[in-house]
Amino acid sequence: MWALLAPLAVTSRSFLRDCGLLARQVPPDEAAAETLLRRCLGEGVSPALDDVVLGSLISIAAAAGLRPGGDVLSAILCHLDPARRHGALDVARKLGEPPCPPALPAWLVHFDDTGDVQEEAPPPPPPPEVPASPCAAGEALPRQDLRSLVARPPPRFACSLDGRLLVDPVATPCGQVCERSVLVQRLRDTSGLCPWTGAVLAVEQCAEAMKLCLAAPQVHCISGSEQTALQKYEIVLVFLSLDRDTFWFDFDSVWLKNPVPFIRAAEAADALEAETSSRSPSMVFSAIDFNSKNCAMNAYFLIRPSRGPAVAWVLSLLDWIYSRPFVHDQLAFSLFLGSCPLVDDEPLPAVPAWAPLDPNIFANAARFEGLGFSAEVEDLAFFHFFDGWNSNSPEGVEYFAKPTYRGLDMFSALYSDKQTATEIISRSRLEAPATLKDCSQMVDLGLGVAKSQVWVSV
Repeated sequence: MWALLAPLAVTSRSFLRDCGLLARQVPPDEAAAETLLRRCLGEGVSPALDDVVLGSLISIAAAAGLRPGGDVLSAILCHLDPARRHGALDVARKLGEPPCPPALPAWLVHFDDTGDVQEEAPPPPPPPEVPASPCAAGEALPRQDLRSLVARPPPRFACSLDGRLLVDPVATPCGQVCERSVLVQRLRDTSGLCPWTGAVLAVEQCAEAMKLCLAAPQVHCISGSEQTALQKYEIVLVFLSLDRDTFWFDFDSVWLKNPVPFIRAAEAADALEAETSSRSPSMVFSAIDFNSKNCAMNAYFLIRPSRGPAVAWVLSLLDWIYSRPFVHDQLAFSLFLGSCPLVDDEPLPAVPAWAPLDPNIFANAARFEGLGFSAEVEDLAFFHFFDGWNSNSPEGVEYFAKPTYRGLDMFSALYSDKQTATEIISRSRLEAPATLKDCSQMVDLGLGVAKSQVWVSV
């Protein structure tokens, strides 16, 4: 994965910050990290090298086991003014929260706030005295008092919120591990909002998704640390680089039948149509709006590396997204399939052959205009129900969506009994549209971008 990412690296705050977070979970090797550093620092000190960029690069280097001294990153840090250097180190500290890269302390010690190189780390302060354990006198030690027995626990055993020993740990959906009682208090202080993502969070949610995933047979589970488009496309990219056909679907979805026969049927129909029309078989199969011919959406899609340059296409998509943090990644996905207006004049890769997934089999909840299905619920294989507007505003769905499901806990409803789930899904059943929209001719996707130019797939 890092061998693919490193040569593509751009000096972009969001891209490198996400790489820094990713490096905590999946460390790069030294060669990939050095390639990434050379690419980002090739022009030396520049205005683009702000605190976030430099702190992220420190985090990536530390995750790879690189130590400071004699490299271009160390040279740049040495020549920065103390305030900027301190800011970069502070970002690296935050990105290095558990699990902490083993080499990160070396970077933090190597540069103090004045920029002087430290020959060796200053000795740590002596640990506070720990009172004699009441267990020695045969008394039972209260559970919370156990946390005071270790003054500085190893990072993997430390609470992400207060840094103290984990006694009753819970894992949050965003990948943080903390003491249950500390998290409960923090959620009280924040009116139930996650301290890291700002999303609504209940203690009961913690670790449940990962627990279910780990219990499933023949499933590999990856716990993300934050909600970012990088993670979404990175996971896809890993499997594509292994020449695996990859079907992505967002977490707010429910499978109603075994998807494989329906995916194979879509591939077979596309192959037949490609043969009769003398075109290449499709590399991408994408969800589309119910009222359209080709209005692609990225909530679920299939990419087949055997049918085209899939890895290069996804890498180009990633590069484009992180060069334009102001553009929604849904628009970027549509743009790369040739079905929405241009954002700027930069050349794009050739549009791959792609085909829509039947919205009457792979269905979307009728929460927004143009979505829904007209088939019987029993004929659906998949249902995507939009639990959130996007990663930056998870509560926005209640504001922007139709009132069809307003106030309803979709996860609980759809994963309860069959009768309840069927009734909930049937609320999205609509009359078939009389005409279908053509997104290759649109000038406004309703995602904050409008331009007179259009890009028509030929």
